[in-house]
Amino acid sequence: MKSYIGKPRKQSLSLAFRFAAWIALWLTHAVFTVSAAEFQSLESIRSAAEQHVLELLDNPGNEMSASAGSLDQRLRLSDCTQPLETFSPPGRSSGARRTVGVRCTDESHWSLYVPVTLSIDKPVAVASGVLPRGHILTKDDVLFDQRDVAGLHHNYFTETDQIIGQKLKRTIKSGDILSARQLVAPQAVKRGETVVIVAKSDTIQIHMSGKAKENGAVGERITVTNSSSGKEVEATVIEPGIVTVAF
Repeated sequence: MKSYIGKPRKQSLSLAFRFAAWIALWLTHAVFTVSAAEFQSLESIRSAAEQHVLELLDNPGNEMSASAGSLDQRLRLSDCTQPLETFSPPGRSSGARRTVGVRCTDESHWSLYVPVTLSIDKPVAVASGVLPRGHILTKDDVLFDQRDVAGLHHNYFTETDQIIGQKLKRTIKSGDILSARQLVAPQAVKRGETVVIVAKSDTIQIHMSGKAKENGAVGERITVTNSSSGKEVEATVIEPGIVTVAF
């Protein structure tokens, strides 16, 4: 006589195994969901760092943006119960590439540094064409174009008057941003040249003839010889061929 006891037992074991597997899967999902909720969102950290950089700047009328670098997806920081705090580490808060500190001040007390790239678009002076070395800039040599200046460390010009009359140290390509490093004030007085010495006080002004002992650009101090007395004096160049002294 055949026995059929074994078959129902196998079915029961199979059902029990599948039920146990389902429970295990559900528990794993539940634990993962709860655990994920306990970690600080990496996007919230990046957003806090970006906002910190933008709030440091005062650039009305200019287009600005900040982009935080990617954070390691394996990073697991406890979800902060307090608003995230941000700060600028010493020496890392200028230029286009910056570093921002982000920290949590609750009992978990974690902190990390986030790289942030800054972009600031504003109209700046650029060369209207190829300009040769030694060229004296005129109004026609300058155009204004929208450029990202975040990484230029203020080495650019926003007004035509800042550069007209300046001499180029080297050849500039069309479209290049004009900067102070490329320019030098032209010599307004040359050594050996006859100059007008203007001696003035609050109430009187006297004009004398003199001879320059050295070259000088506008604003520079040079030595000149008074043609009448032969005395050497230190004077300031105020325009081509004219220097001034106080008395």
